[in-house]
Amino acid sequence: MIPADTLLEKSRRGAKNLIATEEETNTRSPENHRKRSLKDPQLAPIQCHVDDRGFLYQILGTYDDIFPHIARAYVVGNFARGTIRGFHMHKKETKAYFVASGTAKFVVVGGDKKTQTFVLNSRNPSVLVVPPNNNHGWISLEDATMLVAMSDKTLKESVEDDYRSDPLILGEEIWKVTPR
Repeated sequence: MIPADTLLEKSRRGAKNLIATEEETNTRSPENHRKRSLKDPQLAPIQCHVDDRGFLYQILGTYDDIFPHIARAYVVGNFARGTIRGFHMHKKETKAYFVASGTAKFVVVGGDKKTQTFVLNSRNPSVLVVPPNNNHGWISLEDATMLVAMSDKTLKESVEDDYRSDPLILGEEIWKVTPR
């Protein structure tokens, strides 16, 4: 029989790049971080570890330079393809989105009116980080699309900093899939 402490050590070595050290954890606290000032959305690719048991990917802690502090996380799901969620912006809040199931198309419009689209899904995992002053929303491209959203502000702070727009203000075409 293998002692439990030996199994724990082997487990730690196998997942060494997934376990944050105390020093790394301390640098994520809001009072200790120096977040790079973002103006444009950033797509952070996520490494997927696959073996004969299945897969594992870490959606937090791999892009601390652009999103080091999380005050809350929540899950949003759309039942049907074509459902548009939000089209809003925050003047102070940074958000990050990860699609756990299905596929979503994000539309982001910066303060300079530059429009960008991003397609996220679990088959090619990545996190979209949207800094303040960027209008953004998403549409489900598959039924039962589910995402994890993360924010550097509390819910109260977010609600007080929420500026909503009609998602069709840019027209319907921006939300459609373009044949190629």
